[in-house]
Formats: sequence, structure tokens, C-alpha cells
Amino acid sequence: MQFQDPWYVLSDGSQPGNYWIPVTSYYEPVGRAGALDKGVFLNQPYTGNNPVYYSIKAQSPQNINLGGSLGTHKFYFNNWEASPSGSATFQDANALETPVVFNSNTATVNAVMKGSQLSSDTSALASNGQRKLIRTPNGYLHQVYTSLGKVWYEKSTDNGTTWDIMNGGKAVSVGTAKLVSMDYFNTTQGNVIAIIYQAYNSGGSNLILDLYLNGVLKQTYGLAIYSHSSGDIPNFNTNPTVAINSNGQILVTWYVDGVIAGTTSGLYYKYGYIYLSYGLYPLISWYTSSPVIVSSSGLSTFNPSVSVYKASLQPFQFVYENSNQIYYQTFTDNVNSINHIDISTAQDISSGSGFGINNNPSVTAINGGAYAVWEGRKLRRNGTTRPSWAVAKNLINNVFSQFSNSNEVIDALLPNINTEENNSNVVLTWSENLSGYVGEPSPDTLHALNI
Repeated sequence: MQFQDPWYVLSDGSQPGNYWIPVTSYYEPVGRAGALDKGVFLNQPYTGNNPVYYSIKAQSPQNINLGGSLGTHKFYFNNWEASPSGSATFQDANALETPVVFNSNTATVNAVMKGSQLSSDTSALASNGQRKLIRTPNGYLHQVYTSLGKVWYEKSTDNGTTWDIMNGGKAVSVGTAKLVSMDYFNTTQGNVIAIIYQAYNSGGSNLILDLYLNGVLKQTYGLAIYSHSSGDIPNFNTNPTVAINSNGQILVTWYVDGVIAGTTSGLYYKYGYIYLSYGLYPLISWYTSSPVIVSSSGLSTFNPSVSVYKASLQPFQFVYENSNQIYYQTFTDNVNSINHIDISTAQDISSGSGFGINNNPSVTAINGGAYAVWEGRKLRRNGTTRPSWAVAKNLINNVFSQFSNSNEVIDALLPNINTEENNSNVVLTWSENLSGYVGEPSPDTLHALNI
């Protein structure tokens, strides 16, 4: 950052008035070059007739080497803050350059920076049923996650070697948010990225869907509003998911636990299609004007996951948890049906797996069907559960696979599944003993993933 002291005296005795002092670490103003006395003039306003005031300026983005295994990351300016709170006043705390008034001789001014591929949140990628990393047809990688209590969107154009924070280096969410998921639709103007998340404030939670075109925010939709106290925020988790097919038809699903007054427990969806307004800007036309509850769902149905095959027009593949079992349905577009969609009868796909407790599913669409994966636990004779496996099932031939690097000694947790770039194979990942692993359901192979 840089600091401008209008009273600063250079070593030659001149006082230019607009001299910017470079700051690379903690800095205490001295007033003139070589001086030992430190301090500033307090309460120098930036308003009024011919005001004389201090200013601060940050560089964004900039590469910063954090040392060790963390290496170098690109950092973006987020905002200015004063410590203690109120000890300094900014004309615009969100501007790269702004006048500042020091109100106290104990004031410290900091530039808050956000680094790419870094998070303050240990649950930044929580909810394994949500898609948080995608590759678009141009080879670019896109990722969403939470940090600093907000949702962030990053893009890599070099296969993950370097990453840039989208939305001008700012968070996707305006305020506090969590539980983010994404998908894409390829258009003549570039890739439309749909990002859905749960935003919240003192009044409750909002489900927000943003549309980005080539990394730039173009449209925001509020899908649902749930009023509740701030104390309910940690426990009210909608786990929204999104999938977009090759025609641009978009299916959004989420969960409501019914504890909030005026809500009904169950899985909900909205369905519509993305189009380019005047051939330039992505918009959504909704077949469903308001959220629709999935008829087979209720209080015990949660953790939804949705996917759709991209290479040709096929049904949306939908899985969720229901009373420690995993259920599967398809959503098929039908212009003659209510809400423009047919929903198949729910099937218990965990039945026959050999696991009595089944939780946290994830699904990926393949040609003609889907693969699903979830945490499976076997019961001991005394009623306690054994450590979990990552259980996968091909929903076309109904073949099960199961994975555990420790052979049921340590829990295999939060499995996620996706298709390879050419859509020919599927790959699943899970965490186990603070390490990450990769498996291929067919044939059953296993190797460690360095994360």
C-alpha cells in the first residue's frame, strides 16, 4: 500500500504535498525523511473549503509470497479497516484510494486483501453434493467456495496453475453467505456460469442465483426467502444445487427442514431456461414462477445433488438422502406436463449395498443414466456403526463399488463424483484421515491424491 502525507518533508527540504510513501509492512508516519519522531495530525477532515488530509492507496491485484508450502498467491483488495473500530474514518472504505481521518493516536489502518485459492473457512468446500469445481468447453476451470463469511468465484485459464478472482476481485455475495454450487451453459457469447448460494442477514435467509458471462456478473435472481432469527442461521442449511442441460434448461433444487415458521419440510425445485437477451445478455425464463415441492419429499429428505449429461439432451439426474437411505429420481423435460417437467418415482438405490446407514450422496450424469456415491456404514451386532466407506453405484447396470483406503478403520467421508472431460469415465474423491483419495468405480482401482 501507499500513504500520502500532505505535510511530508523530503530530504531536500521540499514539501510537494502529493508525495506517496510506499509501505511494504507495518509503518508509522514520521512527517519528514529521516525523522525519528512519529505521529499524525488528528481529525484532519477531507470535507470543507480547501481541505488538507491524509490519503491511503492499495495495489490490486498483486502477487504475494507467503513462504513455505503456501507459495505465491494473487491478492485482491477487499476493503480498508481501522483498529480499534472507529479510530479512523474513510471516505470510501471499499475504494483502492481514499482520504482517511485519524481520530485517535492509537489508530491502525489496514488494507484487507483476499488471496486466490485461500480461505479462512475450514468448511469452504463443504456439502459434497454441491458442484464447486467445473471445466468449461474452452478448457477453463471454475471454482466456488466460502471465505471471510462470503462466497467467492475463481477462474483458471492454465489448468489450475494460476487463478484469478472473478467479479472484479470481490466476493460474489453482497453480504454473508454459504453453501454454494455451480454449473455452466455454453453459448455463442461464451460460457454462462450459474452460481447458487444461501445468503443471510438478521432477517433470515435468501436463495440467490447469479449468472456470469465470461467472468462478469450479468444477472441476479432471488429464488426464495425464509424469515428466521439470526440464531437459526447455523442450523438452517438449504444445500442448493444447480444443473444446466445442453438446451440451456436449468434445474435448481434445495432443502427446507420446515422448522422455520410458515415453511413445509421437503425438497424444492425451480425449472426454467437460459437465453441470451438481444443475443448478448443471459437471462432466465422460468417455467415455475415459484418454488415447487417434490411430492415424494418431507422432513427426512435432505442433502440433494443434481447433475445432467452435457453431450446430448437427457433427463436430469437427482439423488438425496431419506432416513439413512439414498434415493434417486429423474426430471425429464416435457412441454405438455405441469411445470414443464416429468418426475419419476423415487427409487431406493442404496438397498442391496450391504450398508445399513447411508448418508451424504453425490451424483454425476453419464450417457444413459448416472453414477451416485455416498457414505455407507455397516452396523455391528451391538448396534453401533463401523467406519464409513465411499459407496458408488452405476445406476444403469446397478453395480456397486466400495472404497476405503484404511479398509474400514477410518471413516471415508464426503465422497464426490464427476465425469472425466471426455465423458467416458467417472472419478470419485473422498477424504480420509486428513488426506484425499481418488477412486475409479469401474474397474475398482485406488490411489492417493496429493491434497
